[in-house]
Amino acid sequence: MKKIFSLHCILLFLMISCSVNAQKSPALVNMSLTKPEKAILYTGVDNVLMLKGEVPGKYLQIERSQGPVEWKGGTQLRAVVRYETPGTDTFRVYAGEKVIIEKIFEIKPLGILKAGLKGTRDTLLSATELAAITGLELTMPETFYRPRNKILGYTISIFREGKKLRVFKMENIAFTEEVKKYFQSLLPASRILFENIQVANNNGSPLVLKAFEVRVK
Repeated sequence: MKKIFSLHCILLFLMISCSVNAQKSPALVNMSLTKPEKAILYTGVDNVLMLKGEVPGKYLQIERSQGPVEWKGGTQLRAVVRYETPGTDTFRVYAGEKVIIEKIFEIKPLGILKAGLKGTRDTLLSATELAAITGLELTMPETFYRPRNKILGYTISIFREGKKLRVFKMENIAFTEEVKKYFQSLLPASRILFENIQVANNNGSPLVLKAFEVRVK
């Protein structure tokens, strides 16, 4: 029994040690992603790479196979890279003359920007569920990219039995208390259409996104 207990303790110690070492090992991650550890970069946007974990030494250099790159100042070392075409790029981070990180990133085309209700992809909601939602959010389905585009405005139109009951013109990503209160009063079979959704494109120009609809159950 003592031998089994000792063996379990040793295994537990090794597992904890491996976990701690994994967390401390230096890593180059893309903070522009919903899963930063993924070795993915996207075209047409700034990809913000940062160092995570414990980094040996103070004199760190970074290089890549597709051209020059340098660290930017701040509380954490970061590098910003941008691509126009898909492919791959290999990054190396040096502590002095020693390579401490070598990572090959896949460069992928950016997906289609879409708007939806924050925190849910459901299109059939109760009035109470709808009133609890705080606003819209931007997503890029089938990618790991985290959109940072600013929503400039949109229109909310409410319909029931083929009649338009109310229209709200929004200038903020969040729903106002007036909108939430109106959502709470909606009867089943009401339709809410979110349209004219304008966001700032990556180059700063306005971009209109596809409208979407939600029904009240």
